[in-house]
Amino acid sequence: MKPITPSEALQQKKKVFIRRKSLRVLAVSMSCTFLATLILLGVVFGLASVRGSSMAPSIKERDIVLFSRLSEYTAGDIIIIHSDDDKELIKRVICLPGDVIDIFPDGKISVNGELIEDPYAAGFTDRKDSLEYPIVLGTDEYFVLGDNREDSRDSRFYGPIKKANIRGKVITILRTNKQEI
Repeated sequence: MKPITPSEALQQKKKVFIRRKSLRVLAVSMSCTFLATLILLGVVFGLASVRGSSMAPSIKERDIVLFSRLSEYTAGDIIIIHSDDDKELIKRVICLPGDVIDIFPDGKISVNGELIEDPYAAGFTDRKDSLEYPIVLGTDEYFVLGDNREDSRDSRFYGPIKKANIRGKVITILRTNKQEI
């Protein structure tokens, strides 16, 4: 066995040091990436899985949606709602705080006295007897409907929703139901 010279020993120690440093840098990078992902998905964004067909055909059952927790909401936005019975619902905003909504027996919708275009509606928008129309929304209330109007439990059943119950605004739909695309 050939003895190691001092310069070869120094080279070996340098390689070990560089390898260890690289592993530390990799571990720190992975930890930072993991922490940033947790913060983004826990504070800024969220993921939700769609159950039911209340938003069909826009969003189908088993689709996954990415939503922003830091958004403001406007009419036409799709939002994720935390319901009183601990379920997540997905609905479309029809009216904003302070608006007046009326649903007529023929299915037309009026917001602040103006009939609105309702291009997302699938099916007849039935006026439910559980509410008295017109409804004036409070300063933190939103009126929401499912796009599939004949198969949606929405504000027509339980009234306006509070802003505190909104988890976020859908920013993209990740299709998972490949058979129906």
